[in-house]
Amino acid sequence: MDAQQKRNIVIVAYYLTRHPKFNPAQHTITLLEATAIASGASGKAGGLLALWAYPSCLVPLSYRLHRELAAEHNGAERWGYRRLGCGSLAAIVRASDIKPTEPKPPLPPTSNGTNGELPIQSTLSDEKTKDWEKLPKQDDKAAGLLQDSPLPHDLDWINGALIQHYEEMGSPGSTETAQVHPFHFTNALADLAKEKGVDIRLRAKVTRIHDLTTAGVRSVVYENRDTEEIRTIDDVTDVVVAAGPWTGKLLPRTRVEGLRAHSVVFEADVSPYAVFTDIQLPTDYAPEHRTSQGQRRRHKGNVDPEIYARPFGEVYACGGPSIPIPLHAVQS
Repeated sequence: MDAQQKRNIVIVAYYLTRHPKFNPAQHTITLLEATAIASGASGKAGGLLALWAYPSCLVPLSYRLHRELAAEHNGAERWGYRRLGCGSLAAIVRASDIKPTEPKPPLPPTSNGTNGELPIQSTLSDEKTKDWEKLPKQDDKAAGLLQDSPLPHDLDWINGALIQHYEEMGSPGSTETAQVHPFHFTNALADLAKEKGVDIRLRAKVTRIHDLTTAGVRSVVYENRDTEEIRTIDDVTDVVVAAGPWTGKLLPRTRVEGLRAHSVVFEADVSPYAVFTDIQLPTDYAPEHRTSQGQRRRHKGNVDPEIYARPFGEVYACGGPSIPIPLHAVQS
C-alpha cells in the first residue's frame, strides 16, 4: 500500500479518538487492514519530515503535529523521532573508483527446501548470516578525504572524494528537517488509537463499499483472510479509503494508480542525514547482479537514489523503477 496514505489512516483514527465529541459508547471506529499494520511500504519508507517540503499550506501544520506527538508520547524512544541534516549532492563515480567484487561463497543448504536460497526477509539472529546487509562506516583513511570535500564534517559515511558539490535542502529559514521510523510510528499510533476504543481488524481485505448515490455509504464488505469468511459492517456513515494503488479497485472513479519503486535497507549506525543524490556513473557501468548473469544492460548515465539514515541503526535507500541503486558513493 502507499506509504503515506496508510500512515494517514492510522493518524485519522488516532485524532478522531482525541476529538472532544468522541464517545466510544456512541461512536464506533473500525480500521480494516488487509495484512498487518505498516507491513508494506508504510513501514519501509524514509520517514522524512521537512519544513521545506510541499504543499506549503500543510507542511508547517504536519511538522508541528509530529513534534507535539513526539513530546506527548515519548516519540524519541517509541518511534525514533529526531532532527537530522538533509542535503542534495552531486557525485562522479569513475571506473577506477569501483572496487572489483570478490566471488561470494555459495550459501549453505537450508532445511526449507530452497536449495540454499535464504528467504527474502530473513529473521535469523546470527550476525554472520547478516553480513550482506551491513553498511559499515568508513575507515580513518577514507575519513581524511572529507577534508577536501564540501560535505558537512559529520556526514562521514559518504565518500567525499567523489562529491562535486553539496547543499542543504530548503531555502533560508525553512531548512529544518526531522524524521520518524515509519514502522514504529505507525504501529505506536495504532496502539494509541486502540487504547481509546478503535476496533482494529487485521487480515481484513475490503472487497466492496456499498453506497447510495444520494444517501452516502451504507455498508462495507470484507474478507477475513484467515477463514475466508465474508463479513459485512452495516450502518456505516463515513469511510476513509487509504488503499494506495488498489484504491481504484474499490472506488474506480478515483482513477488512482500505483507507481513501482525499489528500496533496500542496511544495518548501520551512522550520523543522522538524509541525502538526495545525482550520481554520474561510468559509461560502461552495469550493475553487478546483471554482469554476474552475463547481461550487459546499461544505465542512462546518471542515477538519483535517495539515501536516509533511519533511527534504530538503519540506512534506507530508494530509487525509481528503472534505475539501479549504486552505493559506490556510500563509503564502506
